[in-house]
Amino acid sequence: MTDINQLLDQAEQLIRPADLSSAQLHKADTLARIATARALNAIAQDTTHTPTQAWAAGVTARLLTRAAILTGNRNATVDIHDTPQRSTALCQPCGWTKDHGITYRAQVLEWAQEHADQCTALAKPTT
Repeated sequence: MTDINQLLDQAEQLIRPADLSSAQLHKADTLARIATARALNAIAQDTTHTPTQAWAAGVTARLLTRAAILTGNRNATVDIHDTPQRSTALCQPCGWTKDHGITYRAQVLEWAQEHADQCTALAKPTT
């Protein structure tokens, strides 16, 4: 089986569009896709990621941000806090926040999910 580094080296050597035939360009693209898929699979298999912090009092839902998913840092979250009157979303890494009356909790969750899908801010390191 070919090593991922070998695949990446081959892809880098082949990526010169002016010098490539259509078949070679297709091969380079395929090799790059294979290397990317294998690298993502290795990341997904990694069990040494940062453990998730305990939920703070009042947090009723927690969403992982894009940064959390890409880096494995499970502390990069958008937390939903509910009180009898309000529902509030707070992004821990970047400070983004939205809130509304509790009757609009579903809307707050939707806003929070949209933000979490896009946020690439990293959680502040703890010492």
